[in-house]
Amino acid sequence: MLAICYIGFFLSNFQFLSGLVVLENVNILYIIISSYQDFLNSNIPFLIFMIIATISVVLSLGVLSRVWTQLSILI
Repeated sequence: MLAICYIGFFLSNFQFLSGLVVLENVNILYIIISSYQDFLNSNIPFLIFMIIATISVVLSLGVLSRVWTQLSILI
């Protein structure tokens, strides 16, 4: 899992927001792995909520990085 983080960071051209997106993807992987371990517990609705919230953060960071890149080109 740590190798995925390094590969994603190198593919993100070392930009700050791209690094944040990579870290959020690692958080999603960690939440999914922990949900497999806690499958018999009643924490499944909370884990599903956390996965959905993390995915929405990743999407918003992706949109923000695109807008930020386009604004820097215009200025």
